[in-house]
Amino acid sequence: LVLLSTEEECLHREKILLVKTNKYYAVQEHVQQNHV
Repeated sequence: LVLLSTEEECLHREKILLVKTNKYYAVQEHVQQNHV
């Protein structure tokens, strides 16, 4: 049970990290388009 909850926690963190990374890249793309 502890192992499973830890695994789920890691997946949850990875998902948050992916969302943050996607948002960051989306902003970067938007900024680059505005400069062009």
